[in-house]
Amino acid sequence: MESDLEAENENLRRQIFRAESVITEYRQELDAQGFELKKLKAELKLQNKLSEPTA
Repeated sequence: MESDLEAENENLRRQIFRAESVITEYRQELDAQGFELKKLKAELKLQNKLSEPTA
């Protein structure tokens, strides 16, 4: 019985580790997308400024 509990505990630990790995991967991807979005936003601002007629 105790070995069943130990096996289940180990299985749960592995699942948690995998889930944490996936979460970390998604966070890194979101960070990269956020950075890319900021870059594009700055580029768009610059393009808008450059397209304004000079007074």
